[in-house]
Amino acid sequence: MLSPEFELSNAGFKGSNRLFEIIEKIGKSKVVPKGKVIIREGSPATFFFYVKSGAFKTTVKTIKRNYIMAFTFADDIDF
Repeated sequence: MLSPEFELSNAGFKGSNRLFEIIEKIGKSKVVPKGKVIIREGSPATFFFYVKSGAFKTTVKTIKRNYIMAFTFADDIDF
């Protein structure tokens, strides 16, 4: 996960706002319903996503249990 407000600005990157302007121009907007799986284990991700609002939950499923690994919140990039 990459947070534009923390990772980029604190790493000395001075163009983070410009980066997200570019992402909005070349990216495709998509509304993902709550609970929908967007990447499955073993499938290569051919994209990254910028969360404009809401959050994504990354989980790992085993035979006996589901584990929450991470959350991606608004204004973050995940891939």
